[in-house]
Amino acid sequence: MQIKSKIIKNVYQLQTESAVCPLELLMKYTKDEVLLTVLPNLSVLAVQVTAYIAENSACRSIDLATQFKVTRGAISKIMRKLIKYELVDQFQVECNKKEKLFSVTAKGRLLADSYHQIMEKHQQKQLAFLNQFDENQLKTIAKFLTGFEKINFE
Repeated sequence: MQIKSKIIKNVYQLQTESAVCPLELLMKYTKDEVLLTVLPNLSVLAVQVTAYIAENSACRSIDLATQFKVTRGAISKIMRKLIKYELVDQFQVECNKKEKLFSVTAKGRLLADSYHQIMEKHQQKQLAFLNQFDENQLKTIAKFLTGFEKINFE
């Protein structure tokens, strides 16, 4: 029973305390002074939205809300902040003046690129860790994590 308690404690820590925070990683490894002044004012979601817009030019608010499973109001708040910090631009389509589209600025592109580089490095570390397990062990780990996730979200 002691090992089960330890597993539950470790999974809880993974879910809360030691989960990877892209924002913390960005602030730790980014050398760009401009980004270092902006990052403390952004949420993780704001960084992820910026990266998404960088990959998918001319995004609409409704598309962003759907992609990130948040309300349009939440996206509006994030977009105001991203515009304020000059990470994204807002523009309108000629044929539909009501529809607002967003694209990244050069500063936003820098943030998105930094985010992707850091997350890729972190993913490589995770994969290197997982390489120490054989296929059967990985299947057991995956089965455990899937089952544990199900009981936490029921």
